[in-house]
Amino acid sequence: MTPLNRRDFLCALPAVGAWLGLVSRQLEAPDPFRDPAWIARWKQAPRRPVWESPDPREQCLLAAIARGETLRIRYAGGRQPGSTRTISPSLLFESEGYVGRYLAAHCHARQAPRTFAVKLLSLA
Repeated sequence: MTPLNRRDFLCALPAVGAWLGLVSRQLEAPDPFRDPAWIARWKQAPRRPVWESPDPREQCLLAAIARGETLRIRYAGGRQPGSTRTISPSLLFESEGYVGRYLAAHCHARQAPRTFAVKLLSLA
């Protein structure tokens, strides 16, 4: 690989600066999970059930759904990030047009149905 000379380095700086600006704007972007308009669109998106997964965490969730088990999870999202919750999972699904998988469950603390982003939960 040829080393970068001073002229090429200086020519590349504006592109690098633009890229860094884009990255910093993305990092500062508002959380879509807190945007009411995003949430409303997400709720209207068709749900596709997930029945199989190579991911061990999702396999555990699917087994709990099949057996009707209650799980204790630690959830990094929601109003109390990092809190431990007891849930009864009912459906692992994907929302059409959105990235990621979600878990529909009954939250025993809230005594209400809740939806959890699988990437934000871990088994406690």
